[in-house]
Amino acid sequence: MLERAFDAPAQIDGAVVAEGVAPDKSAMPDHSELTLGLAEKAFAIIGADTFTVSARLSVDDPRTLRNFGLLESMLLMAYNDGKADALHDRGGAVGDAMSSEEHEHFDAMAAEVEGDLKAEGAKIYRITHHYDIGNQDVYVEHPTGDVDGKQVALYLWFKAWDWFGSSVLISNLGIASVMVAFYGFRHCAAHPFSTTVDLYSDAEGLPGYDALMSDASLHREGLRDAMAPHVVGSAG
Repeated sequence: MLERAFDAPAQIDGAVVAEGVAPDKSAMPDHSELTLGLAEKAFAIIGADTFTVSARLSVDDPRTLRNFGLLESMLLMAYNDGKADALHDRGGAVGDAMSSEEHEHFDAMAAEVEGDLKAEGAKIYRITHHYDIGNQDVYVEHPTGDVDGKQVALYLWFKAWDWFGSSVLISNLGIASVMVAFYGFRHCAAHPFSTTVDLYSDAEGLPGYDALMSDASLHREGLRDAMAPHVVGSAG
């Protein structure tokens, strides 16, 4: 992926945009003038500091630009950075800068982007633990979403207890790595709409434990050996 780094903001036609990013319509897939205008206004309000995560602005990344180009990448970064409201308020400046037509256009785009993000998030799992046991948040994604990552992670957690004893822990990264190696998942970046799997609270009093552990579709040869390097504690 082509990376872009931004230093100081530059002034272009009265709008502050990130250094090195020009409103080059030829590099973007069929964006309307209205969308490009909104993107410039969002740049002006949020500021170039929001765009230091360079990889997410690559024009070579079809996922970043798949629907709305620059504006979508801004929304995605806002969600990931916990700044979703920044596109709407920042002292009311964005709203003040938009015409009614732009408001309507922006709201429709934001709703569709959020829908896309939620659909993506349905395939992604955040493996974590109530207590910080290291590698606290590890994200994995299933390419099709056909495999329930929470069920897989909890199955592995309980199998580790069976094999190594209840006094040990398997690290979050260990659970995620085995999911990748045996169940078709892949490691991925953090995502705002992922499903959280808390290996502590989700395992406590899990309903359907017997059904989960007897599910033959979850059995894989070699799981014990794969998990052994990730054991933390003494076997009991």
